[in-house]
Amino acid sequence: MAVKEAPTAALAPEPERGRLLDWLTTTDHKKIGLLYLINSFAFFAVAGIFALLMRTELARPGTQIFAPHAYNQLFTLHGTLMIFLVIFPLLAGFGNFFVPLQIGALDMAFPRINALSFWLLPAGGLTILAGFLTHGGAAAAGWTGYPPLAEQLGTGQDLWIVGLMLVGTASILGAINFIVTILRMRAPGMTMMRMPVFTWSILATSLLVLLAAPVLTAALIMVFSDRQLGTSFFDPNRGGVVILWQNVFWFFGHPEVYMLILGAWGVVTEIIAVFSGKPIFSYRGVILAFLLITALSFSVWAHHMFATARLRRDVPDRRDRRRLGGVSRDGLRDPRHLLGRRPPALRAVRRHALRRDGGDVLLVPEDDGTDALPASGDLAVLDPADRVQPDVLPHAYPGPARDASADRRLPARPRVELPEPPGIHRCLRDRDGDDPLLPQHLPDAPEAANGSRRPVGRQHARMDDVLAAAGPQLRRASDDPLGSSGVRPADGRAGADDMSDITAQRERARPEMSGPVLGMVLFVASEAMFFAAFFGGYFTIRANAPVWPPPDVPHLKIDIASILTVVLVASSVAVQLSLRATRDGRRRQALWWLGATIGLGVVFLGLQLYDYSQLGFGLKDGVFGTLFYVMTGIHMAHVIGGVAFLTLVFAQGSRGRLSPTHHDPLAAGAIYWDFVDVVWLCLFTTFYLLTPR
Repeated sequence: MAVKEAPTAALAPEPERGRLLDWLTTTDHKKIGLLYLINSFAFFAVAGIFALLMRTELARPGTQIFAPHAYNQLFTLHGTLMIFLVIFPLLAGFGNFFVPLQIGALDMAFPRINALSFWLLPAGGLTILAGFLTHGGAAAAGWTGYPPLAEQLGTGQDLWIVGLMLVGTASILGAINFIVTILRMRAPGMTMMRMPVFTWSILATSLLVLLAAPVLTAALIMVFSDRQLGTSFFDPNRGGVVILWQNVFWFFGHPEVYMLILGAWGVVTEIIAVFSGKPIFSYRGVILAFLLITALSFSVWAHHMFATARLRRDVPDRRDRRRLGGVSRDGLRDPRHLLGRRPPALRAVRRHALRRDGGDVLLVPEDDGTDALPASGDLAVLDPADRVQPDVLPHAYPGPARDASADRRLPARPRVELPEPPGIHRCLRDRDGDDPLLPQHLPDAPEAANGSRRPVGRQHARMDDVLAAAGPQLRRASDDPLGSSGVRPADGRAGADDMSDITAQRERARPEMSGPVLGMVLFVASEAMFFAAFFGGYFTIRANAPVWPPPDVPHLKIDIASILTVVLVASSVAVQLSLRATRDGRRRQALWWLGATIGLGVVFLGLQLYDYSQLGFGLKDGVFGTLFYVMTGIHMAHVIGGVAFLTLVFAQGSRGRLSPTHHDPLAAGAIYWDFVDVVWLCLFTTFYLLTPR
């Protein structure tokens, strides 16, 4: 009997999506990187228009085009757009495009979250710009948003806050994606110390964003709650502290400087190494510098606040007025007031000394008394240096006096020139030692072949200099590429069990912790910084309060809070038992313990609402009520999110999607739930145990 193949229905070809729809729904890291660049240049055009309008207004004294409030809106949004929606997304775009290519990954670790991270950026930017359509205009408190001015403006300021929250959320998600991609998706053989410098710079930037951006989000929530909910974080009349904003904001603001520059340093380092044809000098030193900058940037935010603790000064006397002569009589300061026309070395200035008088630190001639300073004229606070110390600058001589442009009307001043010493030819020799390192090194001209000297005037290479061709390999290849990457020979082959202890200790291309679990760990780290900002605000306000808690606040009852603590700790134990049962293959017990965790979480929420109803104060009743309700309320929101997440995991387990080899959702949920438990223990200790009763 002949067997005929059953006819199959012809499959209709998939409809081709339009090019625009393809770009709008893409999860490809290259396209998303290009979208980042397009976004940055679009907002750069808007911010550039704002800058032109500002310069037009400042072209002449007085009000020209814009009223003061309109001008404040321009410079506020110009700074906000340039920092949050131009520079940083520009570097994120380069990172999205190049990092997976440099480490051998097919895409980012979480492609859909990568797309979400991008689309939150234009949404946040348009929300900020929508303030122009509201009554009262856009935000006008400056890009730093200092209270109390930030709490006195209209709806545009609220849109500015919401827009920055969206941008901050996008930055945090993007940082988590970069870190997981770099740590968990490198190709075999691409160890950490083989990664390109640009990838290291993106990793350092992502760490900064992960730990600093949540602090800004917490600060924005404080301001928004003051504006819309009647809280008093920054209201000194109700116990708040205005300076709290500056501490929290600049804890983010100073690391943010390095968020904007570390990626650029990585780009420059790669370009110089490639086009010079030379390996990066002190590769490990460069990486160490990036990591040290990342760590130290969190410890120096206070230098942005030198003007916040001003001491009382008496009425200025005659000498104070003379010192103010450094600012000319017309109110304009000579732009060349710093040590004359150009700054020589510090030791090159003779007979000058630091003098502290009346709270001011001045650099004045040591042989001249204070009363000898002329009372009028364009006297610089730092006197021009017309005396040069020969032992520091031996071949320097004062140049002829030269007038500035006529429109500035500035007097001629001497300048210091450094002529080229005779007999010295500023030339560099091609390094012969690079040949073993770059076997593909081919000279571009006969001059490079024999290692001849090439002029580089002023110690910088010119465009027409003879440069070595860039080789494809900038560092020496490893003697054991398989062993250094942690790749083992297949079972049954020779050498399968001969791996040495040193090789076994090296990092593996496939780590034990999965990407989703690592992503949750990083997310919890960002949330820890978010709550740390609120705890820092609590202790700052408490330290500035004369009495704590305020006399009009009833004492908190510890009985219900203790029950809440027991319930939440029990739920944390239950989720760990569920995770252990899943790893052991006991599916029924795992679901039972997971259901118990969800149930205890719901009980916690109900008891906390009951506790709120029994308190004798509200959200608007002073700064203690503000701190208590906002901090415990945000924790309650996290509990709700955890219950929802674990419910989804329970649904997956009910359908048999959790197994001893695949239980990443449950492991991630357990990490998050344990974090929620730890935060509540900190809240319980702070408000119930450490608060005097």
